[in-house]
Amino acid sequence: AANLTMLEIGQPIHIFDYDKIHPPKFSTKILAGKKKIIVGGAKEKEKFVSLENKTYSLPEGALTITDEKNILALAGIKGGKTAEASRKTKNIVIESGNFSSPLILKTGKNLNLPTDASRRFGGGLSPYFAKLGLERVSFLIEKLGNGKILKNELVFENKEKKSLIY
Repeated sequence: AANLTMLEIGQPIHIFDYDKIHPPKFSTKILAGKKKIIVGGAKEKEKFVSLENKTYSLPEGALTITDEKNILALAGIKGGKTAEASRKTKNIVIESGNFSSPLILKTGKNLNLPTDASRRFGGGLSPYFAKLGLERVSFLIEKLGNGKILKNELVFENKEKKSLIY
C-alpha cells in the first residue's frame, strides 16, 4: 500500500511496527500506553541500522525519526531495522511527512545513500501530498487489507521545525 501510494501520487510513505516502538520513559494518566515519534537531528556519528541491516554513522543534524530510545528511520531517506514491519506485524504506524529538501539531499549525499524517497523529497514535494498520501495509504489498508484505522494514537514532536509529519 505504501509503495503503491508513492507510485500513484509521488509521496513517500513509511510503515513502522507499532509494537516495536519504545514506550515513553514516563507514565501519566494522559499518556499511559501512548508511544512517541520524534523528528529531530542526529548527533555526530550516531549510528543508524537500515532495513537492509547496514550500519551508517550519521552526520550531525541528519534528520531522524526516533522513539524514546532508538532511531527508527532517516527522515525522507530510509527506514530502519528497529521498528521494521514484517509478516508478523499486527499494529502499524503510517508516517507521511514533508521534509526539508536541502537537508535530505545533504544527508543522502554525505551517506552515499540515494533512494527513491530522497530523490522525491530532494526535488521538493508540496506539503499537501503528505496528508493526501496518508489518506490514500490508510484507505488502501482499510479497504483492501481489511485493516482498522485508529487516529491520534501517537504524539508527534518536531524539535527542528524542518519537517511536517502526519
